[in-house]
Amino acid sequence: MDNTAKYGRPNIRFFHANIVTDTLPQADIIICRQALQHLPNKDILDTIRNFKKSKSRYLLVTNIDGLKGMNQDIPVGTYRSVNLCLEPFNLPKPIEMICETHNFENYKYYVGQEYLGLWLLDDITV
Repeated sequence: MDNTAKYGRPNIRFFHANIVTDTLPQADIIICRQALQHLPNKDILDTIRNFKKSKSRYLLVTNIDGLKGMNQDIPVGTYRSVNLCLEPFNLPKPIEMICETHNFENYKYYVGQEYLGLWLLDDITV
């Protein structure tokens, strides 16, 4: 059963979109979990701009609070840890950091602790 049939309501809907390029609807909150770390830096910046363009209020997104030297550029579809508060993204300190239940300190692809960071989209300049 698809999500719309199972969970849809007049104020809840599901759709498929490209977060980098497609026009996104306005929402109270955009939840973007485990996606940006698979995109090149330019696509992450374009995605954040696209989120802002939607006129949505909040962004809740995976963020690694880790060491400097993160955010190296990658080809689309591969992986590296992303800290949105560091270069080249430079987002302000999140309103809230919700710790994920796992810590990947000893896992070779992760550097630091994984969080869901909450930002007010109006506070982000990119």
